[in-house]
Amino acid sequence: LIVFGISNIHIKTEEKDIKTKSGEVKVVLYRKIFSSYSNRIEIERNGELYLKDFKGKNPLNIWKFEAGDVEGDGEKEFALGVYKKSPHHKVMAKRVFLYNIVDGKLKPKFRASRLALPMDDFILYDIDEDGRDEVVSIEIKDNTYFIAAYHYKNFHLDRDYVSETLEEKPKFSDDGKIIYKDRIFDLKINGEEIILK
Repeated sequence: LIVFGISNIHIKTEEKDIKTKSGEVKVVLYRKIFSSYSNRIEIERNGELYLKDFKGKNPLNIWKFEAGDVEGDGEKEFALGVYKKSPHHKVMAKRVFLYNIVDGKLKPKFRASRLALPMDDFILYDIDEDGRDEVVSIEIKDNTYFIAAYHYKNFHLDRDYVSETLEEKPKFSDDGKIIYKDRIFDLKINGEEIILK
């Protein structure tokens, strides 16, 4: 009984304040003590709490949480990096799910079956300075890496920009930059190509 009780303890993993149409909300993610992934989301708005547990047959297995404005309308969406199967891609893989918060509750906006290539990581970042955050991803193909950027348009993601092949694995810094070969670069675009500058 003690082990069962301990295994049901939830630990706060991340917290963000998000601007919505109905005001600012606080979103908190929790994971179980022995889990690597979060599967509980708590939303606080005007003193009211909304709690959503993703458990049973369909856990989300959240490994990343980002907030940004993918439509350029001043309202932030939040993106969850999840590790799960999808109806159209029945293997465990990293995916990006976008949500809005409406009346203090989660409202799915877009749940990607997959991106153009298998994804390793992502951020929400306005790479082309058009006032909308793109989903900027690190993707893998044949032991090489690419950085790609997707616009959210009409319930899907369009890949508009992609880098040349990178021989080593890059990673995102905390401020929207990329770390590659032990150097820090800004992400820029030149036409449809993402360049490290």
